[in-house]
Amino acid sequence: METDAWPTFQYPLPRWRLMNCDRRAQDLNDCDPESYRSTVFVFAIPGLVVAGGVAMTVLLYLICKYVFDCCGGRKQSPNFCCPLRGHSAKYSREDLLRPVLLAVVVFGLCAATCIWGCVSQHQLLSMLGEIRSISSFAIKNLEKMNSDFLEKMTITLYDASKDVTYPMSLLRSKENEDLYKETAARTGDVSRMLNQTVIGLFDKIVQFSWEPYVLFGVSFGVSFLGMIFALCNCRRNSMSVFLIMALLTVMIWGFNGIYSASSFLVSQSCFEMTEFTERRTNVVKAVTKCDDTRFGDQTAAFEENFRPLSRSICEEIKPYCYDKTITPDMNVAQKKVFACPTHMVCGYVTDDEVMSWVRTALHTAPQVTQSATASAEAQKKGYTCVPTPEGVCDLRACSATCRKDGALSDVGKTAKKALYAIFGLAEARSAFDTVDSQLKDCDAVFTGIIPLIEPFCQAAAKNIYNLLQCTGLLGVTLIVALYTYGMGAKRFIPFEEALLPQKD
Repeated sequence: METDAWPTFQYPLPRWRLMNCDRRAQDLNDCDPESYRSTVFVFAIPGLVVAGGVAMTVLLYLICKYVFDCCGGRKQSPNFCCPLRGHSAKYSREDLLRPVLLAVVVFGLCAATCIWGCVSQHQLLSMLGEIRSISSFAIKNLEKMNSDFLEKMTITLYDASKDVTYPMSLLRSKENEDLYKETAARTGDVSRMLNQTVIGLFDKIVQFSWEPYVLFGVSFGVSFLGMIFALCNCRRNSMSVFLIMALLTVMIWGFNGIYSASSFLVSQSCFEMTEFTERRTNVVKAVTKCDDTRFGDQTAAFEENFRPLSRSICEEIKPYCYDKTITPDMNVAQKKVFACPTHMVCGYVTDDEVMSWVRTALHTAPQVTQSATASAEAQKKGYTCVPTPEGVCDLRACSATCRKDGALSDVGKTAKKALYAIFGLAEARSAFDTVDSQLKDCDAVFTGIIPLIEPFCQAAAKNIYNLLQCTGLLGVTLIVALYTYGMGAKRFIPFEEALLPQKD
């Protein structure tokens, strides 16, 4: 067996995937939606053919009965096809009992199928409601996540010259105007994809939410009324029941065709959801027309936004880095008091490196603290912290305590400026990494939605299949009912009149 043939055992109807896509399709161009519509319609044909056949048969029967006086004829005459005019029909007790029993059986089957159908329809609408609720919640969650992300792209910085803090957006500059719009619009793309596919499909099914209840209810009511007519020997009302039953039969078989097509389409859709959930080959991305570039292309742009801020932080701090080639006293005189990383190339620094410096560097150089004269001079000028039990003068401590005459020194302001920038950068990076992992591509977006609705989709598919079976059984029952009430128009008479000539 060839390897390419193996996966076909995994799939129902292996020649068909949703939208007639190749099972590895990533784009709708790899599918054939037009031929798939024909495929779906093929599943509706049997029910529609039966509905049309019943309509034509009933019409032909009525024409023959009332126009040509055959097929039972208008009067109580013997023979069905060619009634003997001038003679009265006689019926045995078995002839009279048969349509009554059939009327009772028809009522029983109608009652059972109507209960089955109403329960299935209720469960279907419940599942569709859950799918819509989950989808709406997922979309709102993505929108909130994206909105929070855009907010966190506005960070708080410190202006050393004015000694004030101010907000700065990483996305609101003229250079990033398109990036901001694309980022804000990407959740709208998710909503559009769902509305045009999953939600759109189920919304069309919900449009027929009340019609099945009416059909099942009317079928039950008419079958009950017909049974009463049969038990009460009201043969002259039988044709009224017959005509209503004929209309119901056509409608029920029409719905059977719709449910057949819907069952196929929904089952295929749910199958693809299951394949996606279980990380197998699926065509979800192709069917939804999801484009990875609407999500993933923004990653590089954001990375570029982080680099200038990282370089700016590095360039602000570097003039205050301790120089090992000169003495501690000379370093203090030049405000070079911070222990910086050995390799600090600002032109190529990344945000990860800058954030790591807070933990591993950017504190008062040990050479300064270990030199009595340098340490005293640094404290006098406010270039280092007030001595503490911890003894560590990092950016956080220096930004608060590197003071001279009650005000932050130049070193203290530089520490505060760097600290605000690093924390803002860290918050923006954290928000980006969190959101990017969930919105970086189509698979990431759908991972937060499809596994949640897949069980409800399977339940909805099962209920649609139940409605298919239910309408099929009810349709057959109503065809039997047509035979019953067509015969009852002659034979719904008291048993006491068995074998007696009947009058019109």
